[in-house]
Amino acid sequence: MNQAAHKIVIDGVSKQFIAASGNTVEALRDINLTIGENEFVCVVGRSGCGKSTLMNMIAGFLKPSAGSILVDGAQIEGPGKGKGVVFQNLALFPWLTARKNIEFGCKQQGVGDERRARISRELIDLVHLTGFEDKYPFELSGGMQQRVAIARALAIDPLLLLMDEPFGALDEQTRMGMQNELLRIWSSHKKTVIFITHSVAESIVLADRIIVLGANPGHLKKEFKVSLDRPRDRLSPEFVELEAEVQDALD
Repeated sequence: MNQAAHKIVIDGVSKQFIAASGNTVEALRDINLTIGENEFVCVVGRSGCGKSTLMNMIAGFLKPSAGSILVDGAQIEGPGKGKGVVFQNLALFPWLTARKNIEFGCKQQGVGDERRARISRELIDLVHLTGFEDKYPFELSGGMQQRVAIARALAIDPLLLLMDEPFGALDEQTRMGMQNELLRIWSSHKKTVIFITHSVAESIVLADRIIVLGANPGHLKKEFKVSLDRPRDRLSPEFVELEAEVQDALD
């Protein structure tokens, strides 16, 4: 892939924090990674390896201690600006309906009422929430709430969709259903996606490429290109073999 095709370029990125004790903690060291336009990349690794720290730097919530992160050739200066973020704790506004939650980012950007309504209608249909658009978050299941969060992230038409363990709190059956939903949405609204997960199987179901991070400090340990056709059969020999290889890289 040539440089012009890179959506994201992570060049020599390291991150240190100052602990409460006053000691310096090295969270990530010398991360070098490029991600292509519309590529779906999953990042896996043990707890404490710096996955969320890396995500937060790409999102612009944190600044690298060293190195640079470029999106379309421009340095990331802060949050927003074409980055849609979905976290495990959804951060939906409980006092807003599903529709109003989806429209929130557009409203903050000054999008007019008519266009906001059109965007929310299209996304409500896309995420299969027709009939639930006027429900409040507490009236929706966990899977439905995640669909609202995804639709809200897509409403601003982001350059990047950043997802940090978005299905981690769901039961296994709902989680598998949401994986299929996400792939359906991604195929309809192609975006560059970075998806953090602890689940090796989930990463294989979703990703074009899997990035394995090692710990102490966090570092890029191994990459796997997933060439299996979608939808992917979790019981196929190819899937099981790749799952074993990624799991081995984690151990």
